This record gives sequence, C-alpha cells and structure tokens, in this order.
Amino acid sequence: MSLTLVSNGPSATGPISIKPLINPESDNMGLQDYNLVVFPGTFQEEQLACLEKNGIKRYITGLNEFAPEVKNIKDAEQREAVIKDIRETVAQLEKELASNIISPDDPDFWTKVKLLKPDNDEFWSKISVRCGNEPLFLNPKNDPFDLIKLKAIEAGAFSIVAKSWEDAQAMAKPPKFYLDKTVVHGHEFLTQNSLRSFVNLDNLDHTNVIFCRHL
Repeated sequence: MSLTLVSNGPSATGPISIKPLINPESDNMGLQDYNLVVFPGTFQEEQLACLEKNGIKRYITGLNEFAPEVKNIKDAEQREAVIKDIRETVAQLEKELASNIISPDDPDFWTKVKLLKPDNDEFWSKISVRCGNEPLFLNPKNDPFDLIKLKAIEAGAFSIVAKSWEDAQAMAKPPKFYLDKTVVHGHEFLTQNSLRSFVNLDNLDHTNVIFCRHL
C-alpha cells in the first residue's frame, strides 16, 4: 500500500506544544487511569542539561556550532546548513534580547556575540522547562525564550521532554512529556498524531490511499 498526501495549500509549522505522554499500559502510580502524568496542581521542572569536562561547562542548547554533534556531521553540506541555521537563530536572539546587531556571515560572528555565547553560564543556567498535565504551548516566532527552549528540546537538552512522540516511543523508559508540532495545510491542522493515524493503515485493502485537501 502506498500513501499520498495531496494539498493545494502551503505547508508550515502551526502550534507547537509540550504535551503529557500518557500510556495506559504503563503504571504511573495510578495517574494514567485519570489521564494524568503528575499529581494535580504539581509540575516537573528541569534546567538545561550541562556537561562538564576538565572544569569547562558546556550546555546542550542546539545553538552551538562548536558542539560535537555539529562538528561530527559527516556531510559537509548538511553541516554548513546546520551552522547557518544556528547563526541566523543566534543573530535573531541577540538582536531581540541584547539589542546586538550581528550578521550571520560575519567572520568574527562569535566574538561579537554578547548573550548567547556557548560558555555564558550566567545566561544558560537560567533556562528551564516546567511541565504539567496541560499542554505547554510555545510561541517561538514571538517569544525568544520559547525559541531557545524549542531549539534545546530538539537538541535533547531536557531529560523530561522527548524530541517527539516517536522518540518517546522508541525509548526503553520514555519521559512524561514530548514535543508536539502541528503541520498546517492551508487552514487545516494535522498534528503528529493525526499524521501517524494516516500512515497506520496497514489493515486496509486499498492499494493506494490518497488524501486530497482542497483549501
């Protein structure tokens, strides 16, 4: 069976949120029976992950082009694309948070960064996520700190939040929360769970399944 998604509207990322991961088959002190992951009125909060070696701290931010996970990308074109995205994001955040205008193409880019330097412990140590039983919506387009949190989650900086529902399901012991993005087709919203339901059609007899969106 093949699957085709057809839409005449542009695709983009819609609402982004951190959602509770409820697994009815996994005991969580009985909370799963009430669609809860933590006790009512309580939250889990975690600071940005930090690695320390030889007295040098390195925060996992997703915004450090010198991080091993970036330097070890074998495909040169892909590595350059990642570095370009990092610099553009850092330049945007520097402008919004520190009124510091830097060109991402500046050869002295990191020398001119003031706030988001990879070794700025005073800044990065204050970044955290606080999650509960209700979805926590992020607005990275308008809130610079939400953008920082989003990049950090995607880099695996928080042990309590999986990068996606799929990543959570692949873990032997998944966290209680996961990052959920919505794909927008014109005026329609398809969550990651909706997209999964589209492709989970193995029991159907159709050879080809085509979803058409006329927007």
